[in-house]
Amino acid sequence: MDLHLTQDLQKAWHEATDALGLARGTRLDSTSATALLRRCLAIGRATGESTAPLPPPERLVRLRGQLPQLASCLVEGAAAQVAQALEDPTYCRRLVELAADLRMSERMAPEICLAIRAGSMEMLSEAPLDAVIFADPQLIGHELYPLCIDACVAAGPKHVPVGVHLDWLVGDSATRVIHYDLEEDRFIEMSLVTPRRLDRALPLALGADEQHHHRTLDELFAERCRNRFHAAETLDHKAISAATWSKLGLSIPSQTVCSVGDVDGARQVLSAGGEWVLKPEASTGGQGVVLLEGPMELHKTPDDLVESLQICWAYG
Repeated sequence: MDLHLTQDLQKAWHEATDALGLARGTRLDSTSATALLRRCLAIGRATGESTAPLPPPERLVRLRGQLPQLASCLVEGAAAQVAQALEDPTYCRRLVELAADLRMSERMAPEICLAIRAGSMEMLSEAPLDAVIFADPQLIGHELYPLCIDACVAAGPKHVPVGVHLDWLVGDSATRVIHYDLEEDRFIEMSLVTPRRLDRALPLALGADEQHHHRTLDELFAERCRNRFHAAETLDHKAISAATWSKLGLSIPSQTVCSVGDVDGARQVLSAGGEWVLKPEASTGGQGVVLLEGPMELHKTPDDLVESLQICWAYG
């Protein structure tokens, strides 16, 4: 054990090397250091301090102060490179987002490691470049990993898609990408020296404004969009989705459609009791969904019921 490290930092180093498939005690370069840094950011307050979560800006200040200790976990020169990277707003934001992932889920995909220096996509220059375009970075590695593995098996490593955040697009070109390193079994996220045109785009994980973002991407990429907006919009319609599933022979819960504004009709249906899920006809991402866990009259006053219905109807 390195005597310069606190128990928390030692644990973070061990977890980082385990996640990267490296022997414990391995010193990390500035890119693989992401696995260590995000775990340091995720560490809670010290014993005896407030139990309230430490805000990200304070966590980053604390991390900068820990760099002299963490230098013993890094290859020579990497601590200075990391210190410089921690002055970059994009690097800091992504580090905070990756740290938050640790509190949301077990790790179900390889690490995403942030490259400090910009790179190029020359390794994929001979093949069309597919991109998964996302707006919500939460656990994005979990979305990318199975797609990358399937593409690699089906078409070879040069056809593996990259992840591109909406903010990294300039027109139909990417200024930053997340690509899967097959040999190292990890994701590398890096800015590009020269923006790279995307040959095909798959909108995915677009967040609360999914429909707006999807429509915009569909207009931008047109026939190069692998998931056209019109088809997705149709399946966002709950009744159409239910009918489609039923035709496929899938077992689905009973459905009742109530017209917008028909409070009396909705009350009559719900008064039968049981559990009900109120859903808008055309929302996405769980927007406007309300769960009624028992008989309507035991849980909802007339005003409460109208309020719940209006939440749904606000989304269509």
